[in-house]
Amino acid sequence: YTAAKVSIAQDGSSLKRDYGHNYTGSAVAQIATEKRTGLPVGLALSQASCVHCVRAMNDRLREARKKGERYSGDKLKSMTRDELFSLMSHDGHCYRNSRYSPGTAEEHLAETIGRDLLIDDNGKVQNFPLYVTKHIADGDTKGITRAAEKQRAIVGDKVADIVDVEMCRDWNHLNTLFEKDMRGFAKTAAYKELTEERMKRIKKDIESICRRYRAEVIDCDSVTDDDKKKRLKTLLREISAVIPHHCGIHNKCTSNMCRYLQIRNEHPDWPSRKVVAEWDKGNEFGGKIMAIDNDCINELTKIFTSRINSKTAHSVCKMESTTDVEEINSMTPKWTGAKRKNYSGGDGYEAALHRSIGHKSCTNIEHSNRVLSKLGSPSIPCRD
Repeated sequence: YTAAKVSIAQDGSSLKRDYGHNYTGSAVAQIATEKRTGLPVGLALSQASCVHCVRAMNDRLREARKKGERYSGDKLKSMTRDELFSLMSHDGHCYRNSRYSPGTAEEHLAETIGRDLLIDDNGKVQNFPLYVTKHIADGDTKGITRAAEKQRAIVGDKVADIVDVEMCRDWNHLNTLFEKDMRGFAKTAAYKELTEERMKRIKKDIESICRRYRAEVIDCDSVTDDDKKKRLKTLLREISAVIPHHCGIHNKCTSNMCRYLQIRNEHPDWPSRKVVAEWDKGNEFGGKIMAIDNDCINELTKIFTSRINSKTAHSVCKMESTTDVEEINSMTPKWTGAKRKNYSGGDGYEAALHRSIGHKSCTNIEHSNRVLSKLGSPSIPCRD
């Protein structure tokens, strides 16, 4: 069999979720898009409730009450799994398709997508099997790791050892975490110094450092292993120097990121006061620095160094994103936003997801066919 090597972006969505909290709705979905074309290629849904199950259980409890039997909450909790299922059993289609809770289903769904891209439920190879060589996700769970392990188990170690598989973090999600942590820090300490403009500037500095690393190392074919190690050390040094730089401490800065050092190197005979005065002229904050102590500097620096370190730097600095998946997730509430409609016990949420995926496929199909024609590949139909 022949499988196409692709880059996949994956992300989860839920019927209901409070901001900053875990999934709380009864239906959770995982969506995957192919990075080069932007087309959706995978959807897996986990639904923990069924409207028919609820009605069947309520009818049986109502009949039990008429006979004088009582089912308290403690009695229902003490029931075994088989007893509960017998209480909820009914004729016809059951919408409940998962034994996983909404908070733990995302990793299982990512693994399901990894399998479905190669084979179907019966173990038959797909018409257009896709082997993922680059997984892109927000990194909140181990979903993409499980998806990669599942695909490796299907194709076998002998084949998988030939192809390198990359794990990349979503840069936009990482940027959101930076901002969230800085805002939390600003509420507890140094709130006067860490203004909105300062936070934006810090994020831009971190981004420019990562982009420079990507241009010099990741996108450069001629770089040697020794150069990679040296450049990695420079990257980590520059990341740890950003907060001290905004506090007027430049002992860790490099000339690539620091205008103060550039001026001092251009005019080595100038006194420090004159260098600072020249630096103040082009400073967007008018020469004002953050007046915070060393403990605050260290805590702020950890926000970035804990996420960009020697283990994660290469994948983070690729600066990949799951924008195509986010567009689908943002479109779905448009179809589920009407008042007084309950999607939790039926297939309404799944239908809304399919409608969003269909809309995304229609808008991207022309672009994807142009990409495939340039690569010398025939146009392929969207997955059902």
